[in-house]
Amino acid sequence: MKITDKISTQIHRLFLDKCLVFMISGENADIGTNVQIAKSIKELNEKISNTEIDEETLTERFNDSDELYYLEESGQMVAYGWVRKNATDFYVYETACTVSFSKNVNVLYDFYVNPSFRRKGYYSSLLKTIISVSEKNERLIIYALSTNENSIKGIKKSGFSFVGEVSYFKRKINI
Repeated sequence: MKITDKISTQIHRLFLDKCLVFMISGENADIGTNVQIAKSIKELNEKISNTEIDEETLTERFNDSDELYYLEESGQMVAYGWVRKNATDFYVYETACTVSFSKNVNVLYDFYVNPSFRRKGYYSSLLKTIISVSEKNERLIIYALSTNENSIKGIKKSGFSFVGEVSYFKRKINI
């Protein structure tokens, strides 16, 4: 990729990309049997080898007290997503900006489904489980790039409601 292409991509990402933001309240129910929650890198062992997570990112996120929710199928991690609890602001990589919230929220971010397991309901199942184990009064926020139609479909299917959009120019969400 030429340097001019890289600069063009960065400018597009900074100024043109926007994320749609969705919210739902927790339900406080029992966790699903095939969903695991990891709060430290030690709990993951070799399960991360077939994912896009590197050890440095894992360590940083666990040090921030983020929780990794994941689904297993035959001992293989097939889908995962992160939760940052009680956030008043959050860095959104996709738009290269920090978004501020008017109240503390739990931010669901960086979800991934192994390509071999896509379009089988794992993403929605994982989201629904996270909703179900959250406290009733907790507000959960999730975002997706406005161009990521499959993610938006899964988010809506899980019960989230659209609350706004963020971009380089709009960084505050009032909830």
